[in-house]
Amino acid sequence: AGWTAINQSDDNIMYAITRNGGSVRKSTDRGVTWASTGGLSGFGAWNSPLVISTSNPAILYAGKTRVYKSTTSGGGWVAMNGGAFIDGGNPALSMAVASTNPDTLIVGTAPYVTRAHVFLSTNGATSFTDITGPLPDRYPTDVAIDRNNSQVMYAVFSGFGAGHIFKSTNAGGSWIDITGTLPDVPTQAILIDPLNSNYLYVGNDIGVFASTDGGQKKLEDLIRKQ
Repeated sequence: AGWTAINQSDDNIMYAITRNGGSVRKSTDRGVTWASTGGLSGFGAWNSPLVISTSNPAILYAGKTRVYKSTTSGGGWVAMNGGAFIDGGNPALSMAVASTNPDTLIVGTAPYVTRAHVFLSTNGATSFTDITGPLPDRYPTDVAIDRNNSQVMYAVFSGFGAGHIFKSTNAGGSWIDITGTLPDVPTQAILIDPLNSNYLYVGNDIGVFASTDGGQKKLEDLIRKQ
């Protein structure tokens, strides 16, 4: 399996998506047994994203060339955005749903047919807005939304030769490169501390790094290898 999701109201309930996003599996006994909740059609990235809403755990999203949504705890998957591809033939690669609102979703797409993009939906994936702006045309390997403020978002990128960590404080209206002095290597993951939004954790091909001030100050003063 690739991406996984756990119901934070009942951690007996777990989900996993198969490679290339073929289907979503569900367990109600902490992973002892699994059952398919249905297949997802279309082309998907090898590591297709799957997320669950923390504010309404009955809502899940999964991403391929289309974004799929379940409002019944993993059953009845529906192709959203009018059934249209989210980004031409580009598959979803990363995804995050806001803790403050299950209808707020950010999706990063891989540069498969056209350049990479990042999209935002504020209506439960009924429609999407392109918020890519100045973000680099590289694989958006992870995205994150501040659980206390859905206007604050992050996107991290693989590749070389440009920034790897970007932050928005206005829901993608603009982006700031907060890479600082981090190594110029592919960056794979970002996590916002659930207890303190100023604490960020970033994983790249070299190691794990942390910021204690949301990346707002000079990163050479804040990033330390763990």
